[in-house]
Amino acid sequence: MGVLCAVKKNSFFDRVTRTIVFIGTAIPDYWLSLILLSIFSIKLNLFPVSGIGSFSNYVLPAFALSMSYISTYIRLIRNNMIETMGEDYIYYAEIIL
Repeated sequence: MGVLCAVKKNSFFDRVTRTIVFIGTAIPDYWLSLILLSIFSIKLNLFPVSGIGSFSNYVLPAFALSMSYISTYIRLIRNNMIETMGEDYIYYAEIIL
């Protein structure tokens, strides 16, 4: 996602992804957990509310805990790719190809 955002800089996809990344970085893990629990477990009844055993019991906690790390990595990859794409050797490689 970070590479696609860097390649399509300032496009609609980039803006939407940056908004989601900003929210994912800013929202606390416990708040995101409660939101995911209320939406996917209570309203949509897709995942169990509590318990131990099957794979579906671990999906929401794993996603909630990893969201801040995923958001941080996407942002770092995007910024590094944009910086790298501005280097001279990338410019010359585009001219040659």
